[in-house]
Amino acid sequence: MSNITVRPLNEDDAHAFQELRLRGLQEHPDAFASTYEREIAYSMEFVAERLRRTVKSSNNFTLGAFREEELLGLVGFYRKTGEKEEHRGHIWGMYVRSDEQGKGIGKALLANAVKYAKSLPGLGQIELCVVTRNKPARNLYASLGFASCGIDPRALFVDGEYLDEERMVLILN
Repeated sequence: MSNITVRPLNEDDAHAFQELRLRGLQEHPDAFASTYEREIAYSMEFVAERLRRTVKSSNNFTLGAFREEELLGLVGFYRKTGEKEEHRGHIWGMYVRSDEQGKGIGKALLANAVKYAKSLPGLGQIELCVVTRNKPARNLYASLGFASCGIDPRALFVDGEYLDEERMVLILN
């Protein structure tokens, strides 16, 4: 793990981000609310603009795990914006390349995301959703203090099958 660097992504990372995001959507369509078919249509300018906006935002970020210049994993975070919800943040798009899983990269990504989020004034909790049959991901989230707070039955419909999602939360204060 000493040769892995986790850092915020920016518009210069758009190509690597899009390539890895599409790989995740193809390999694990049941792990994401979005689809490969939807996101393959995104132009590189669109992807770069998304990353540019997160860099400029004080409440959103996308982190990447790198070995040298190679992007191995991703995680995103956004903060709710409504006056009554701004104490809540949400993890999205967590993915580590299949050939790099089980090496602590996901844990490093998530730990860094939690660290960044904790630095945001007034943030009280971090939330995420995970397909209930994804036990490795559920165990990873639990290992960093996320606790189950409910099941959304039939939250996703993938390849003719309904999938339940577990909602998890990390209370910060």
